[in-house]
Amino acid sequence: MKIKRVMKVAGRDIRSGMRDSMFLIMVIMPFVMAIVITAVTPKSNEITVKFAVTEAMDTELISFLENYGQVSVHADREALVERVEQLDEVIGFDKTGPAADDYGILLQGNESEGTDMTGAMLLDAFFGRKAMNFDVRLDDLGKSESPFRTAGSLFIMLYILAIPGFMVGLSLVEEKESNTMSALNVSPLTIPELILGKALFGSAAALFQMYVIIFMLGIYPVNLLMVLAMWIPGLISGLIIGFLIGVAAKDQIAAIGMMKFSFLPLVVSFAGSLFIPDKWQFFLWWSPFYWMYKAFDGIFNLHAGWGDFGINAGLTLALSLVFLIISSKKIKLGLRSM
Repeated sequence: MKIKRVMKVAGRDIRSGMRDSMFLIMVIMPFVMAIVITAVTPKSNEITVKFAVTEAMDTELISFLENYGQVSVHADREALVERVEQLDEVIGFDKTGPAADDYGILLQGNESEGTDMTGAMLLDAFFGRKAMNFDVRLDDLGKSESPFRTAGSLFIMLYILAIPGFMVGLSLVEEKESNTMSALNVSPLTIPELILGKALFGSAAALFQMYVIIFMLGIYPVNLLMVLAMWIPGLISGLIIGFLIGVAAKDQIAAIGMMKFSFLPLVVSFAGSLFIPDKWQFFLWWSPFYWMYKAFDGIFNLHAGWGDFGINAGLTLALSLVFLIISSKKIKLGLRSM
């Protein structure tokens, strides 16, 4: 195998890909998804009860409320009302009389059910009118991300590792449509060199995307070495699918149709991992994407040691290799006949 020939194939794919809108969309899409997720999902330390008070409030009561949520202090009732009427959900407290416990609760009217009771119980507890029948404890379990942000980041990781295969498929179809594959087949270029050259750019881009997305979504620190160790096992299934699409599709329209269908195992694995009870998830064990999800879930939630990670990464690799053995003959024959 000559690296120079591999790099020429990769370079040619990069140049042609830069002119292909579909190719560019697939490269940019993970960053777009990350920006959207960052915009619409808060971090867990942003998910808290919010209180608004005036400067007339007893400082001891303010300190008491700070044990249960985020407190903002405002100059007067007018400023307090203005704060309560903003788009987020805030419980306002205002001094209504001369007695120590003369406080009123201000609400906008569209708050979640039970918000008024929360404010009333807190006042009752502080002034000793009745004992609180609940205990509030804050624990981020060592993480600062919301579950929705974590789930979104997991989907992006699966997407990133599948996309290089789709790039390969589109590239092979383009070669087929331009009749350059017949010239490549009679050149000194070998099948392994062609496969490696076709996979090189998308695979390298995927590694770059993975690390950038981790920092964009604010889910660092994670074990970056585990992320690197999951890179190759995670790529294999997507690349196999891409080569199968490339040798089977007659044109780019057919290739896009096949890509949509082949995306189904990834979506099923992701959705099943989230919504199917654990006792029924054995129905997903056939999918490398399922074990890929489990591996990244352990990495991002900081609960996977190298033992658990090794099992999930190993099963991803093993199932991908089985898929490769089943598909290798068809891929080789398809590449030679293009």
